[in-house]
Amino acid sequence: MSELFNKTKKVFADLATDKRVANKQEFFMLPRYVVEYLASKFTDKYGEENYGPQLSKFIAKYYHEARERDKVLSDVMTTGKITLIDEVKVTTDVELGTYRAHLQNLNLKDCMINLDVLDKNQNLLMAGMWGLVTLSYSPDTAPETMEPILIQDFSPFQCTTTDTKIIQEARESFTFEEWIDLILNTVGLNHERYNLRQKLIFLTRLIPLVENNTNLMEFGPKQTGKTYLYRNSSYYTRIFAGGNISAATLFYNIARRELGEMAAKDAIILDEISKVKFTNPDEMIGKLKDYMESGHYERGPKRAASTCALMLMGNITVEQKETGYVPVEDFTYVLPKDMRDSALIDRIHGVLPGWELPKISMSTRHLSRGYGIASDYFCEIMHELRKQNYTHMIDQEINLTGDYTIRDEKAVKRIASGLLKLLIPNAEFDSTELKIIMDLAIEYRNRVNDWLHIISPGEFAKKNLTYSPRAGKISTETMPIEEQPGLIRPDDPFKNRIEYQRMIAQCDEFIYWIDKYFSKVGLEYLLDSVNPLSVKEIKILTSIKNADEKFRKLFKEFAESMKTRGITAELRVLDPKTEKELHDRWVLSKHKNFNIPSPDIVERGQYSEIKETTNKPPFAELWAKSKDIIQEWDAIRKLKTEMEGNQ
Repeated sequence: MSELFNKTKKVFADLATDKRVANKQEFFMLPRYVVEYLASKFTDKYGEENYGPQLSKFIAKYYHEARERDKVLSDVMTTGKITLIDEVKVTTDVELGTYRAHLQNLNLKDCMINLDVLDKNQNLLMAGMWGLVTLSYSPDTAPETMEPILIQDFSPFQCTTTDTKIIQEARESFTFEEWIDLILNTVGLNHERYNLRQKLIFLTRLIPLVENNTNLMEFGPKQTGKTYLYRNSSYYTRIFAGGNISAATLFYNIARRELGEMAAKDAIILDEISKVKFTNPDEMIGKLKDYMESGHYERGPKRAASTCALMLMGNITVEQKETGYVPVEDFTYVLPKDMRDSALIDRIHGVLPGWELPKISMSTRHLSRGYGIASDYFCEIMHELRKQNYTHMIDQEINLTGDYTIRDEKAVKRIASGLLKLLIPNAEFDSTELKIIMDLAIEYRNRVNDWLHIISPGEFAKKNLTYSPRAGKISTETMPIEEQPGLIRPDDPFKNRIEYQRMIAQCDEFIYWIDKYFSKVGLEYLLDSVNPLSVKEIKILTSIKNADEKFRKLFKEFAESMKTRGITAELRVLDPKTEKELHDRWVLSKHKNFNIPSPDIVERGQYSEIKETTNKPPFAELWAKSKDIIQEWDAIRKLKTEMEGNQ
């Protein structure tokens, strides 16, 4: 077992679960948190070696599919009692002075429920709960408008612990990267299949579950785990996968005088947004815009407020390149026609680049291979974190600079606050970690602003939101050698990568990179770390010895990926005579220059240093003597052939 999984078991004890259990095909009909809860109980009873077959028998015995509804009713009517696994939600009927219980999986509505059961399981009245339900046939006690079925007993299949102190104290035992990997495993994914940027993008999807009134949108290809995440991470969500949605369902049902899903859930997920249809588009869009701005809505006689977040997800056409997926479709036309409204889009706090995430294919490769936090506990903790405010920490540490509107400011702070809750719940962060979070928050909001400028340039000018640390908030004291920034060392690979990424992120306007041994690793660092808000041009100089068909194709893919971010990228090979005059490696930008080790050395963790310097080689002169790997490929091949012939 890996060090991460051992640490997870040690720190979280009974709240750590083996995520591989829920990946078994025979359990896919149940939410992940239900399977994990049962697995934990069965492991305690039968042991790790023997619990699997026993759990399979238990689920096979008590779980019934929706198509078995009439058979279940027949059995309870004939025998007087039946026990089964289902999700139960209870509503209050004020007129009759009673409660109506609904078995969601069997689609069995308006059942009676024992009041003792309700007293012990109050969450049945809120989000609903999965559990082992005992039904009895009671025709003599049922009101006319209700089924003669009574929920006589109920054993919940979810954790009742909601103490956020546990997770906040546990955070201290993990590094920043370890915690990211832990959360990724907690939601059921194999952290080894993602790079750091992809992990952060994926976990950004959880922000609506921890931050009130956050409105996010994501575009990406199918099979990247969008629906999978929300269905298996929280029972406080409602997923609409296309189809018709009415104001009565979402906001308030006037006829039944019932609040809609917006008042009951932590997050509403509009999946496959292009297929969503509103029964009354004018009413729905108007109410959505009002709610997304204020958190309030009105319908008929009802005025209500909610903290429910919104996540809109759209599938877009992409092309698969060696460097990842690249979108080839305009975001605007992925939205249904009624939502192609700049005022509505402006109320979206951020757009996630879902096209950068890999598709989830084989379960043995992409799903978790070990331990994470129990899903039901993590669900409750995300729900509880919504009640805590982390925005003041952003205010204390950061100045927002640029042409911010009130909506821009609100958007950036809510995204940053959500990421802080997820990644640093104990609120003990350093400047590097805060920078990673702020860079993402700014990037997501700027993607909205860029979109608005494209669809309505007269109303929305091109803008560049940035930020800076507040004076005195980042320490300038001399640190011990082991903590000094820029130091690459063999015992801390994560910090090494962070140092390199931080160097790239400090570059502004352009990045000119000189490295005779430049490789694929350098391209990966640029993909993960370059800031498209401040960098618009990348030029790379390397040795002709690196120039082959495979590397040329790889760079071409990289350049196309950068183009989608508004960055031009070129790579040239050095003149062989000039190349002999170079020894060190440099990264140059408008206001900062760095003397650097090779990215490959950073990956290997050999002692070296990233050093800011005022010295720099004559880049323009070197560039003029070099040959473009795309445009002058024939000349480069010819020169390589001549060089090989002279050896």
